Amino acid sequence: MTFKNKHSFISGFLGAALLIASSCALGGCTEIADEPQGIDDAGNGTPLTIRATASGFVSCVQGDTPATRTPTENGYTTEFNDGDAIGIFALKEYATPDVTPVDGVYNLKLVYTKAADGSGSWAPASGDTHVLYSYDDLVYVAYYPYREGITIKQDIETEIFKDLAANAKLQPAADQSTPAAYTGSDLMAAFARPATDPTDANKKVLTLAFEHLHALLVLKTNKLFNCTPPAGAGFEYSDPMLGADATAKDAVINGIKALPMGDGTFRAIVKTASADIVPTGNYKTTGDKTVLYTGASLAAATFTAGKYYTQQVNMLESPDESVIRPLQEGDFFCSNGKISPYEANSFSSPVIGVVFYVGRHPEDNGVYVDKNGNPMEVHGYVINRSEGTDQWHNGGGTDFGTYKSTTDFNGYFNTDKLQAISAGYNDMMTYVRKQTNSPQTTSGWFLPSIGQLIYIKKKYAEVISKSFDKCGGAMGRGWQHHYWSSTEATAANSYNINWDSGTYSQKNKSSGSMVRTALAF
Repeated sequence: MTFKNKHSFISGFLGAALLIASSCALGGCTEIADEPQGIDDAGNGTPLTIRATASGFVSCVQGDTPATRTPTENGYTTEFNDGDAIGIFALKEYATPDVTPVDGVYNLKLVYTKAADGSGSWAPASGDTHVLYSYDDLVYVAYYPYREGITIKQDIETEIFKDLAANAKLQPAADQSTPAAYTGSDLMAAFARPATDPTDANKKVLTLAFEHLHALLVLKTNKLFNCTPPAGAGFEYSDPMLGADATAKDAVINGIKALPMGDGTFRAIVKTASADIVPTGNYKTTGDKTVLYTGASLAAATFTAGKYYTQQVNMLESPDESVIRPLQEGDFFCSNGKISPYEANSFSSPVIGVVFYVGRHPEDNGVYVDKNGNPMEVHGYVINRSEGTDQWHNGGGTDFGTYKSTTDFNGYFNTDKLQAISAGYNDMMTYVRKQTNSPQTTSGWFLPSIGQLIYIKKKYAEVISKSFDKCGGAMGRGWQHHYWSSTEATAANSYNINWDSGTYSQKNKSSGSMVRTALAF
């Protein structure tokens, strides 16, 4: 998709400083020939440099994925385009609600021009000689998109914004299925006073921090896909995955023809309401089949200006397409020895763990055999969804010959060394031996090395925790919040990891900690 949005929805400058100059300055002059009139201290007016910022849409549902006007996850460029226009008012800031325009700057149209080098500037339309200046007690109000005939009734910021949001000329379009119609529906406004440029005390700047006056509804369409591993991957999938429905089209969101984003999502700018609203509408999918949807009610007090809500629709009919999908961290490992993708909607076989590393780690010296005694290749590592609590060893200070590195993935090798611990001891190896639910084609459960635990912790918040949220078995909730590794430090001590802080340290082997096993497949 080549659609480039016209405005940034990430806080920050939208390009370089934007200078509003007189017609003389636009022609290359460096001095202002005429002093502006229309305000008591007109002779002290200073030309303004305009800077614009725009706030992002904020989710009205905690934990929802941020949705910007042009989604950064699709790598689209966000930029102003030639011809974009805002309207701006220069007002004397009287104490009474009176609107007195200054220098004739009342709904003045400022047009954006983009240079070949990517920089841009704002100026009045061709032939317009208005200049924006800085005076005492002066306030500027700006809005996007520019419309002719816009008026404001008072100089109170919140009331002006309410008037703009209610203006019939600035309402969201009923058809937003094109980029121009969509961006033209996204009313924004800013209210600012000139200030001294922090980089040059002799200059004045006007920073227009635009905010959204309408809200955003996002429709995310999904359907099921069969998953196929890459050739020679060494594993199988047991379940289909939910993925974006690229065939979805002609979406309607609350009566508005929505903008297709090219990734199975659609967007519509909507006016906020005094009553609760319910996301509802339809779209077409494969074979021009019409899908109807109705979401949960959104409270009017929550779904306010500048907020967005994502309505997800999952079509769970038998998949008619397949995708080649590599193994990923966060995928589910099932009791049948197969993989259920993270995007699966349900599990056909019980999940016993989560993939935390793909492929064989370069610092793994183990000689792997599966539970049938056959040599095996390592395609990935899995952390168990179950855990227990035990001593490392209560039989005295013995060095069992495990690797001492704090970075390696030698949990399998180390656990093999720990088989020398007698089954009569009540310690963590007793717990490991009781974990028998691993498939015959795997290594069986072993105690991970400290390097493996450190890696799991590093990836936990980003990936692994989300998988445990779906299948159960979150880590770090036991009484100790510490996990034993199979890595010995000395004859008396072994390494464990503090799950709260992510730090690791030596601990006496007779101490108690959490035990969570891993396997290779």
